[in-house]
Amino acid sequence: MDIREVAGAIMREVSSVVAEIDRGQAGAFIEGVLAAKRVFVFGEGRSGLVARAFAMRIMQMGLEAHVVGETTTPAISSGDIFVAVSGSGSTASTVLFAENAKAAGGRVAAVTASARTRLGELAD
Repeated sequence: MDIREVAGAIMREVSSVVAEIDRGQAGAFIEGVLAAKRVFVFGEGRSGLVARAFAMRIMQMGLEAHVVGETTTPAISSGDIFVAVSGSGSTASTVLFAENAKAAGGRVAAVTASARTRLGELAD
């Protein structure tokens, strides 16, 4: 396979996914992250890798970010936002952490392929 063909296929796939993003929801997500006292992220597997990369970028912007499950992660509280990343929107651990974040007074942002899931229902 030619590298240009592979790169082209990847770019077409990314473009088709980006075209499906709801601008209103994306704007609300950005505003929520920027307004939060602290940003907490979590995801399993590949979603977890994306969440960790996002946390790193948030920190580079000068915001306070934490990866849930790390030994130095503080407890989430009011004024914080929990960014839950799950392609399916039904990963048990991600949903559980989102439920706990809401119970502690935090806001929940879901990055998922479908809002019609338990994680989507939990999202602010």
